[in-house]
Amino acid sequence: MLLCSGSDDALAALVTASGSSLCELSVNSVRQVGDQTLLALAKHSRGTLEVLDASFCREMTDEALGFLSDACSQLHTLRLFGCTQVTSRFLDGHSNFSLTVIGLTKCRQTVPRF
Repeated sequence: MLLCSGSDDALAALVTASGSSLCELSVNSVRQVGDQTLLALAKHSRGTLEVLDASFCREMTDEALGFLSDACSQLHTLRLFGCTQVTSRFLDGHSNFSLTVIGLTKCRQTVPRF
């Protein structure tokens, strides 16, 4: 499925309605994709989603990406080209060891807080 536009809430509603049948989704360059879309995917596509291309979607947080990665046990490919907001916190923090993240060549390091 390819999504072209809409607000984060609208995309989340679409995922809620059709998420249980999604196995591959491209939201490449859909600027509005954010945490609500990812949380809806985690809830409604947890047993089916295998591939997600969220390249150039810069409203997603490390936390939502981590939640999605952990919730979707079938997710094996995540494309994140151009997602400059994603940090090592996501890469080092999720527990889906079968997940291959593609497109993050220079991931920002997070600074530990004391």
